[in-house]
Amino acid sequence: MLKRIRTLLQPRAPLPNSRVDSDGFVYVTEIDAEALRSVSVGATVRNSNAAPPWIVVNHSLAAVLVSRWPGRLLRVKILEKAKEQPMAYANYTRATAVVVVEELTASSLLGKHGVLLAEVLGRISTLTRDEAFALSVALQPQSREVYSNAWKKWLTKVDGNSVYLGASQEDTLQIRVGHEVSPVGYALSLVSSMILNRGQVVNGPAAITVDEEGEIELQSPWSGAATALMHATMAYGAPDLLTLEDAVVLKFPWDTVMKEPTGS
Repeated sequence: MLKRIRTLLQPRAPLPNSRVDSDGFVYVTEIDAEALRSVSVGATVRNSNAAPPWIVVNHSLAAVLVSRWPGRLLRVKILEKAKEQPMAYANYTRATAVVVVEELTASSLLGKHGVLLAEVLGRISTLTRDEAFALSVALQPQSREVYSNAWKKWLTKVDGNSVYLGASQEDTLQIRVGHEVSPVGYALSLVSSMILNRGQVVNGPAAITVDEEGEIELQSPWSGAATALMHATMAYGAPDLLTLEDAVVLKFPWDTVMKEPTGS
């Protein structure tokens, strides 16, 4: 793991009044079937048979699992359901045929400041080693503590009894509380996986080490760049958790090296 992913050991609670079995959202990425990747609004996508992989239709944006970026966010109407369905509390339906009603902006999956975060994520795929080094060098001494405190403020809001409130969160990507996983959704986990991939594309095997237990660690300068990008993501995606001064601290490497995202 590049960074720690803390997960509260509790099931996902159903979102109140959010499930409408006839429609929902499908998030499509490069690993999905071509029929989904290229589908147009108004078109129907139908599996060739009833076997998996099914079309997973989430009944709220909060329920959408975003493990890859970029992608397409489609609002669909279910035409046919699979015979095998998840537990009753699940907030999704397995479908074998859907019609696309609308294409939405995928950045809405990253929260109310998702446009800015999408811009940050979009820059990772072209990050150079020199930029990664510059991001690492620009990290401020207090930035890890500021990042950890932002996590704790969020935890206090969503789960005031969290067992993690007393611990440092300076390396944390996720803490599941119901359907929420972080102050910025899955954006921090996306940063982690994307910078891990980019480091290996640029530097090959030298970008990482693997210990005897199979744990992967990024090496300099990619490890520092990952931290800087996590901090920028928190600052731009959850400004309400930070003072103006703390926001400047977390943004400093990104704004210095990559320039402030415009949200355009």
